[in-house]
Amino acid sequence: MKNFIIPTIDKIKLLLLLCVCLFLCSWQSAAQAAPDPSLPPGSQPLVKRRLLHLFPDFESVQPGAHVAPLSTRQKFQLFAGETFDPSLVLIAAGVAGIQQGGNLAPHYGQGSGPYAQRFGATTASFAFAGFYSQALLPTLFRQDPRYFRKGSGSVRSRLWYAITRTVVTRQDSGSWNFNYSHVGGLSALTATTNLYYPPVNRTATDNAEAIRYFGRSSSIAECR
Repeated sequence: MKNFIIPTIDKIKLLLLLCVCLFLCSWQSAAQAAPDPSLPPGSQPLVKRRLLHLFPDFESVQPGAHVAPLSTRQKFQLFAGETFDPSLVLIAAGVAGIQQGGNLAPHYGQGSGPYAQRFGATTASFAFAGFYSQALLPTLFRQDPRYFRKGSGSVRSRLWYAITRTVVTRQDSGSWNFNYSHVGGLSALTATTNLYYPPVNRTATDNAEAIRYFGRSSSIAECR
């Protein structure tokens, strides 16, 4: 029964995500943005938006925007702004509640103590994911951690664009390249979570699930 419930819940979440993206994408139409290397890095302030006036959306760039490359300082500010936002407490509490209610991984058990462990692990995972993929690795590989929305074309083409941004991104120079920051960040995150996840959740299957979970954000970013 347990092996049936987990995949079913995951499929429902994925279906809801796709439905939201399809609905929101149908209302968007504009030219795609890209960093302008002729502008000095860090010469423009970070644009701080919020999704539903609550959740931070500091890393998505609106279609047609004329933006300068980020400085190293701004990449770390981007990470800090999204990671230490008060709304992260609500998100982590919700994720931990879903994990607790469905007895999903990480398997700390049931009760207030295990819930606190799930909440702490979720908060730590979000923080490490942002540090690796938004600050540290983009600085080392000179890549832009922001998501440059496509903003035009069919819903299918935009969803495909969003999915492929997991492995393709912009360099600070504006050119396309393999997304070493995101892929490397997910790998580093997986290795880090193995330090505080229960031994039962340090398997290859659980690691792959963690990578898939944290790799889904581009679909929502494209449709914001």
